[in-house]
Amino acid sequence: MEKGCFLSLLILNFFVGYTQSVGINTDASLPDASAMLDVKSSTKGMLMPRMLLAQRNAIPSPAAGLMIYQTDNTPGYYYYNGAGWEELLAGKNAWSTKGNTATNPVENFIGTTDNQPLTFRVNNQWSGAIYPVGANVFYGLQAGNSGVTGIGNTAVGQNTFSQNTTGGFNTAMGLNSLSNNILGEYNTAIGERVLQFNTSTHNTGIGAEALRQNTSGFNNTAAGSFALYNNSVGFFNSAFGYQALASNFAGTTLTALGYGADVTIDFASNATALGAGAKVDASNKVRIGNTTVTSIGGQVGWSTFSDGRYKNSIREDVKGLDFVLNLRPVSYAVDIPGLEKYLSQNNVLPAPATHHDPLKRQTGFIAQEVETAATLSGFSFSGVDRPEKPGGLYALRYADFVVPLVKAIQEQQLVIAKLTKQAEQSEIRVIIWKQQATISNQQQQIDEMKNIITELKIEIMALKNKNSLHN
Repeated sequence: MEKGCFLSLLILNFFVGYTQSVGINTDASLPDASAMLDVKSSTKGMLMPRMLLAQRNAIPSPAAGLMIYQTDNTPGYYYYNGAGWEELLAGKNAWSTKGNTATNPVENFIGTTDNQPLTFRVNNQWSGAIYPVGANVFYGLQAGNSGVTGIGNTAVGQNTFSQNTTGGFNTAMGLNSLSNNILGEYNTAIGERVLQFNTSTHNTGIGAEALRQNTSGFNNTAAGSFALYNNSVGFFNSAFGYQALASNFAGTTLTALGYGADVTIDFASNATALGAGAKVDASNKVRIGNTTVTSIGGQVGWSTFSDGRYKNSIREDVKGLDFVLNLRPVSYAVDIPGLEKYLSQNNVLPAPATHHDPLKRQTGFIAQEVETAATLSGFSFSGVDRPEKPGGLYALRYADFVVPLVKAIQEQQLVIAKLTKQAEQSEIRVIIWKQQATISNQQQQIDEMKNIITELKIEIMALKNKNSLHN
């Protein structure tokens, strides 16, 4: 036995000294030169040291890379990584990057088994996480923020929501959407660079670069690429359509529906533009359609508030003929290019293309002339829509002309009735005069007859007296 051991050690020393490698069961071949230890067998395996968890933990000063097989608790191969023991993934615990078969969704998954976030990296850069505490879900390169403390946030896409810290209940989907949000809450951004610079709350943007420049504006809704694009501090605005309200910066309570529908002045409020290319140039104003619209209507006429219960200080001071007689009805052609240039003067993005007929004529009044006619007649006429600022557009409310026209007709009827009455009275006087003349003539005739009768009586008396003398 001693001779056998001595011979084995002699052979081993020979191989080590000759090749700087150790071979076990290498038969006649030398150990591989690239290996310090070369074990060869086609019928047997190699066993690592087997021990209990307590025995493993009792190894003094384990070297990094030291490997054992643990037989209790969670059996498996473990190696020391320099700081602690870590299990080697093997068998059913391994997850192939080329696909997996015979998987069980209960046992096979990518994720954590503790209450810690599941994080993702690309090129060793932060690329998202799923937080079991806080209900935050981030997917995409630099999506979300590893230091986020807000809850209920969802971000999908590169740089989405990348600066957020305490903001909560936000949803961002698309490149750079909500990327500068820090404290804002209850925002929804879907599309590339939507709400990119937002820091406020309750904004909704859908479409590429919708609400992109918004910072402190709140409660805005934009649906359509570039909708409310330049809005920064405006609030309670609603824009639907490509480039709708795109030029607004600080206007509030504005509504635009349609491609390029917009409000063309800064700091406007309570204005509405409906239809492609519709433009509003003042607060508290509604415009329907662009400059080429030729018909607006519906099944029934437009209704205007007119409930007497809510009308105070009622006065009958409407001017009629004095106002109407100063009006000048005209026909005209609209300078469409000039009007479009005025309406588009504050637009950042190009206005929708329109087509017009320069020879088409319309009938109506000139608003400035109607204003003058009202002034001359001392009439505060509500039918003139005066611009809020110099250079703004005049407009007319043609329905309001009904009231002075009715008054004018009433005044005409009063004049006609007066003249008729005067005429009737004149006819009666003529009849009475004629009757009086007839009576007077008849009385004259009667008087003449009376005179004749008197003369006859005198003659008869004379004859009687004469006959009496003869007898």
